[in-house]
Amino acid sequence: MNIRNLNRTQTFFADTHESVSWRINYKNSQIRFLVPQRNLVDRPFRNIQGTFKAYTGLMQTRSDGFTDAAIDFSVIINSINTGNARRDKHLTSADFFDVGQFPVIRFRSVSFEKANDNSYRVEGDCTIRGITRRLGFDVIHQGNRENEMGHTIAAFKIIGKINRHYFGIKSNVFTETFIGKEVTIVLDLEFVQMDIRVW
Repeated sequence: MNIRNLNRTQTFFADTHESVSWRINYKNSQIRFLVPQRNLVDRPFRNIQGTFKAYTGLMQTRSDGFTDAAIDFSVIINSINTGNARRDKHLTSADFFDVGQFPVIRFRSVSFEKANDNSYRVEGDCTIRGITRRLGFDVIHQGNRENEMGHTIAAFKIIGKINRHYFGIKSNVFTETFIGKEVTIVLDLEFVQMDIRVW
């Protein structure tokens, strides 16, 4: 599966508007997550940190700003990396993500609203393990620049928390005793403006 082979003729807007398409600049983007873990000896929680290496996404906007932007974003779960191969294998097993049946996490936005000058709130439907829930994330627009081709690049930091139990991501009682159920997600994403189309 080539996750970067995205159909760039796709639009998310139902009505007719001038639409600007943006694709991810993978060179300067990253998805990180943090999960609290309790140590068997000293008991306080610490964070397990990890990344997803494979993902794809498309953003479409209607104007120079990003209010009412539409985002379709997918993560390939098998690309998880916590720095521990044994743990990664366990996380992709049926005990947690069950990638054999559910290989992808998908998020499709339903709203993208401006909070202040550089901050937004995005809400959308997130599907994990075949379960879809409405989630919200805080978005910080970190600025724009131009690449060598003259295309605009927009940088964003997106932060949110997910209760993994809402998506059926849980293991046995013993394991659950030592792993927190709330996962912090941090996405550092750059989007490159591609073109403008009228639909």
